[in-house]
Amino acid sequence: MNNEKLFNGYDKVKWGYTIDEVKSIYPELIEIKDENDLPGIRIIAYEYLFNKNNYLEGKYFKFFNNKLGLVSLFFYPPYGANEFEPELEKYLVNSLIEKYGHPNILDENQIVQNNDGTYCSTLILGINISPEMSIIINDIHTFDESTKEKIGHNMIYEYMNPKLITDFNENNVNSKYNIILWKKP
Repeated sequence: MNNEKLFNGYDKVKWGYTIDEVKSIYPELIEIKDENDLPGIRIIAYEYLFNKNNYLEGKYFKFFNNKLGLVSLFFYPPYGANEFEPELEKYLVNSLIEKYGHPNILDENQIVQNNDGTYCSTLILGINISPEMSIIINDIHTFDESTKEKIGHNMIYEYMNPKLITDFNENNVNSKYNIILWKKP
């Protein structure tokens, strides 16, 4: 696979594709509503499925003024487990590093307090490949606030086109999509 194809989108779709173009490739996708999203942003996704490694996987395609700009992959341990097998977690991260290179952005311990009595500790790794391609890896561990017991673990890979999203922000004075991880610290 040549680099142009690698960095021009995700899997079978290219950055800037419309919702209809992406749905023609992935007809099983459905539109979902996210109350946190801004005008001009739409999401199509498929439901979580067990994959060949027996963990749950979900996929979101996010459009900015009907142009594909971000693809999020969500990974969860098998039902009933609150942790990935160590080898599987290594595989998930190392497979990206082998394909795209080592991270050049690192936020080692971002803590987020949730409204449901839990908090998340997140390791964020970023790989800036080109102005049209960045990948953010979020390794998220969820804890019960009162007992400090670990109750969940998931990983999110965000493939994105920083240029397309920056253009969206510059042309939409009333809505800005938060994109802060593309710059080296």
